[in-house]
Amino acid sequence: MLWQWQIGRLLGGGGADEEGWNRATGRRRETVVSYELDEPSMIWRVPVDERWGGHLLVLMHGAGGVEQDLAASFPDLPQRVVTVAVRAPVPTNGRWSWATSTMGEAERFDPSVQAVSSWLDRLDGYASVGLLGFSQGAAVALQLLRHFPHRFAYCVQLAGFVPSAAHPRDAELARLRPPVLSGRGEQDDVIPAALVQRTAHWLRGHTTLTERRYSAIGHEVSGQIRPDVSAFVGGQLPA
Repeated sequence: MLWQWQIGRLLGGGGADEEGWNRATGRRRETVVSYELDEPSMIWRVPVDERWGGHLLVLMHGAGGVEQDLAASFPDLPQRVVTVAVRAPVPTNGRWSWATSTMGEAERFDPSVQAVSSWLDRLDGYASVGLLGFSQGAAVALQLLRHFPHRFAYCVQLAGFVPSAAHPRDAELARLRPPVLSGRGEQDDVIPAALVQRTAHWLRGHTTLTERRYSAIGHEVSGQIRPDVSAFVGGQLPA
């Protein structure tokens, strides 16, 4: 399904000032964002003929990122894990994001959630599907868990946040309690403290949570995090 939303965005150049207004018309410029994942840009760990029967792990970068950001970040994952780094659908100054700032807190992630889900609907042959997101990508990963509580084997959220305090399927998710690894640097000053606290509280109430804190890092995916991610993911695979 092609998700298209007409979104007023802050665009510079081309007749618009720094506030996003078109000087010729006196109106805010608008662009159409096509909420459909770009499959040719996806970076797969293994060639197509080696993916069948593997355990799929979807990697989602942060706001203003690119698919290369996470593609090579976890070289020690078990061989049975088939990673694919996907590009977010919202153009952002030559890079990509999962949401714009013009929608409500949770609703602005829903088009990307549906885009990922629609893409996954077209895949088959995988033993399980896991999610890994960084920052805004982690918000999308957590929303995917909430929208589809039975679909995902586990989730890794790094330096992210849960986009709203409640969701219609939260009670169902709390009964299932999927495994989640939550990692965050203690020097991270990007995500507001209130969001960090809300996310921690929500994760403890709705998931089987493994928490990791890293004293010396900020808003990043560093070498300290990678062994914990690999161990957690490996622990979710059948013997």
